Order: sequence, then C-alpha cells, then structure tokens
Amino acid sequence: MTKRWRLALPKLDLRFGWLVLLAFIAQMVVIYVGFGDVGVLRRFAFPASYVLLLAFLVLNWRRVGFLVIGAGLILNFLAIVTNGGLMPISPANLERAGLGDQLVELELGDSVPDTKNVLLAESETHLQFLSDRIAWDSPGPLPVFSIGDVVVGAGLAVLIIELLLPVVLRVSQNRPSPT
Repeated sequence: MTKRWRLALPKLDLRFGWLVLLAFIAQMVVIYVGFGDVGVLRRFAFPASYVLLLAFLVLNWRRVGFLVIGAGLILNFLAIVTNGGLMPISPANLERAGLGDQLVELELGDSVPDTKNVLLAESETHLQFLSDRIAWDSPGPLPVFSIGDVVVGAGLAVLIIELLLPVVLRVSQNRPSPT
C-alpha cells in the first residue's frame, strides 16, 4: 500500500503525521464534548491542539504549502491565546452569519456551542482583526471565519498543487510528442 502512495505522490514525505491526527481529535473533543464546570479544559485543549499542528508543520517545513498553512495557524493561534483559549466572535458577526438564534441563550464570555468560539464584544477582543470576522450566511461548517483561516485555505491549495504537479508533469513526460 505504501508503495502505491509513493508512485502516485512521490514527493509526499510526511514526518510525525500522528501529530495532526492527535490535534484534530483534540479539536473535535473541544467542539463536541460538553465540559460542564470544567470549561478551563476546553480553553487549554484547543490551544494545545494548535501547538501540535505547528509542531507538525515545523517538522515538515520544506514544503511551501506547509509554510503558508503555518502562517495562517500562527495568526489563529495568536487570536486564540490572547482571548482566553478560544477563537473570539462578536455578537454582530454571529448575527451576520445567520446564527443569531444562539445569542438568546449566550452571554458575553460564554463559549458558543458546537464551535471553537467564545462570544466577546469587539471592544473586549484582543487582536480583533485576527478573530472570526468574515461572515457569510451559508449553511456550511464555516459560516464565520478568520483571516488566518483564509491563509490556511490558501496554504492547502498550494500544498495540493505542490503534490499534484509532479504527477501531472510525470504523466505529460510519458506521453509521446506529437511530432
């Protein structure tokens, strides 16, 4: 099986991939498991997952896509750690994303259920320009996102191109020339 992957993506050489898996498991726990009175665990586990992701990227820094993803993760990490361990979102941005019904049961400082967000007034948000501010009324998993998320998405696009380009070049080199 490994040999097949090597043939399809010969430049794919990832080290410590288990860090990504561990980080995503931690994030899913943060988002979907209720911590009750132990909410401080949630505010610790989420930044810790970013540390795992950043460690993975440092260990695999030789790809431009990973460097761009790392830049986006650092932007998100800064917003998260300066605002108590969760990504801040303002009531106005929650409303703009079509999630205003959640505002009824939340107070400022509460974590938004089934998200990685904490509800904060814009005046109380540190590094507000890095918080979840880009909103769209879309029934998807990301109705509100940050500039760091945009950079991560761009990095993923670069990484996919980096990984697929050698395959495309190899296929085109194996075709006979039209002359």
